[in-house]
This record gives sequence, C-alpha cells and structure tokens, in this order.
Amino acid sequence: MSRVLERGCTSASSPWCPWYGTRGAEREVRRTHGPGKGPATQSLPLQVTLNGLGLTSVVEHSALADADPDARNTLTGPERVAPHQVSGTTLSDGALSTLLEPLSWNVIRLA
Repeated sequence: MSRVLERGCTSASSPWCPWYGTRGAEREVRRTHGPGKGPATQSLPLQVTLNGLGLTSVVEHSALADADPDARNTLTGPERVAPHQVSGTTLSDGALSTLLEPLSWNVIRLA
C-alpha cells in the first residue's frame, strides 16, 4: 500500500489554516491493492487541482522509499532507507502533477 498525506496548511508561522478554518487540516489518501495482488510495485501518478490557493511553484519534493517492502534502518545500515529528492513534479495553472514511487512517503512543498 502506498499512502499520501495532504495538508491544507504548511506555514510554521501560522498554525491556523485559513482555507479550512481548522488547525492542521489533513486528508489522507490511501492506495490499496486487491486480495492476492501483494504490495505496490508500480509508480502512482498523482494529479491534484489546487484552485484558489495562490500557489505557483514546487519548492521541493522529497520521498522516503525503498524497493524492498521489508527494508529498515539498522545499526549496521543506518542509511538504508533515507529521504531523497524527487524530480519531475510540476505545478501549472493550479494543477499539481507527479509520479509517486511505490512503497513511499512523499513531502511536496509548494509556494
């Protein structure tokens, strides 16, 4: 299963979310696979329309991912699973488009 967490607000200086009128407005989107299909092995296209937010650019897109679903950091391999920069994420005319890696957590910063 891959999982995406969308936040309504990201400003550290203002914990109040002006768009939703609530603190830390979040919406979680999950992608699951049917019985017997196993873990995600393909990238997931993501397209989000962000109308009325005044956002014009992608500041950063980073992902925490590993092709092995059982991968973990250990004392002997502390950097096995580490965040890395993702290229190709675009924001054009209020539409965000990207490709999410399988088995990944993603952070996309917009301005």
